[in-house]
Amino acid sequence: MRSIRYSYPLLSNPSCLFLLLFFSPSFFDEKEHSTGSLLSIISSSTEELTGLGGPVMGGTLTFTSTIVGGIILSLAVGWKLALVCTTTIPIIVACGWLRLQILAVFDAKTRQDGRDSASYASELVKSVETVASLGLEEFVLNIYDEFLAQQSAQSLRSILTASACSQIAGSIFTFAPDASKAMHAAWEVKGILERKPLISPNHNGGDPDGDLSGRGVEHGTIEFKNVSFSYPSRPQRLALDDFSLKVEPGQSVALVGGSGSGKSTVFALAERFYDPNRGSVLAGGHDISKLNLRQYRQIISLVSQEAVLYSVSIRENIALGMSDQNVPDEATWAACKQANIHDFVASLQDGLSTLFGPSGSMLSGGQKQRIAIERALLRQPKILLLDEATSALDTESERLIQAALEDAAEDKTTVLRSRRMKGDM
Repeated sequence: MRSIRYSYPLLSNPSCLFLLLFFSPSFFDEKEHSTGSLLSIISSSTEELTGLGGPVMGGTLTFTSTIVGGIILSLAVGWKLALVCTTTIPIIVACGWLRLQILAVFDAKTRQDGRDSASYASELVKSVETVASLGLEEFVLNIYDEFLAQQSAQSLRSILTASACSQIAGSIFTFAPDASKAMHAAWEVKGILERKPLISPNHNGGDPDGDLSGRGVEHGTIEFKNVSFSYPSRPQRLALDDFSLKVEPGQSVALVGGSGSGKSTVFALAERFYDPNRGSVLAGGHDISKLNLRQYRQIISLVSQEAVLYSVSIRENIALGMSDQNVPDEATWAACKQANIHDFVASLQDGLSTLFGPSGSMLSGGQKQRIAIERALLRQPKILLLDEATSALDTESERLIQAALEDAAEDKTTVLRSRRMKGDM
């Protein structure tokens, strides 16, 4: 894995995507950083940076050489007339620059409308089943049409403004539309590249001994000490207020409560997706903000309520998160048995080499959840976080998985999240 670097050449979209992977969730909580907006910046803005390339550079070079050559020639022929003619050059340049600035303003508004529509379309794609089940197709399409109409109107105003300005500035600045798009794209991309992640996986929090080895952290004790926290998007509302909890290896603690009671926040702080406003989260008696985050997360496994799988083979999905992804098949099959998915995987023609399809589309919700549980157990974590991990399973599968989790949790620090007590674990 490459180490994080904060100075990037402007630019290529892999650099943008690479840096986005290391931002904390608080970055993505901001409205302007929705999925659709970021995809628009990565795909479109970086491509439009090419507007600063051939046409603009060529036009600028031609314009400059023509002006300089003309001034030299006119001074040689008749310097008095040359001085009169050169007085118009600043006016032409000023008109061109004014045109560039006006187009940049219109382009910024057009881009924002485009990002809003892209963000809305992204949400629609992710929730297409809900939309279909509620019969909201016409309703959501009407809203999307409004986004597109607003974008079209803004684009038309930009075109008319560009045409008017081109008549003023003349054909010398015909490259201005490309330049204005490229300038605004450069500002957007530069804003991402120059933003440093608040929480870096390779950062030791200022502690020269941020390494975990020999510090007792690997034993798995986790403690919340007078923790208060509010999400950056809702700073006035405390998700946790003076919360304290200590869980030792071999212990299992269930967090039970209604929606919004702070259960998910405990998991987010334990994984150090966020840092608390006050108080501290300790692992083995050490503040996790002073530990190497990448190493700390290697001793934790989180099973979320909604399993996240990728368009690779079952074997590769299971091995995700392992420091050495060349996991022997014997260990993988053993984990399959533990997660009660062995028979299903064995029944597939390609076995562990079977491809899932996009987001695991060929699997049921329960099968995806069991793969996620298997992935968590294969890592041999010291701390196991179960975020309603069995919510997608049927009764029989849930019973078997609960038994497997109980066996796996004997020497682990286990924290469960549930809306209700089921009397298990």
